[in-house]
Amino acid sequence: MEEQILDHLKLGRLFSDTRFRQDITQGELAELIGGTPTTIWRYENGKTGNPGLNTILLIARALDISAAEIATCYGKMAPPPRKAYKARRSTSESDA
Repeated sequence: MEEQILDHLKLGRLFSDTRFRQDITQGELAELIGGTPTTIWRYENGKTGNPGLNTILLIARALDISAAEIATCYGKMAPPPRKAYKARRSTSESDA
């Protein structure tokens, strides 16, 4: 099974778009979840390292976002970048 990783920007857009459709301000959402407007802004703009499952669920419940919608914010984990190594031949090897 492939590991899934949270796309913070996609999650933030989901929160922001849903909040706008419901005509809720960042301040109002912050009050609903016990946070601050600055924190909501950071979540919406992908400026947090990892908001944590509890926070995601608090915001999702406050905005009536389904688990299926949250799941769309996960994607396949990118494989680690490959390092290109050039085989170096020493001058002594090339002289032999």
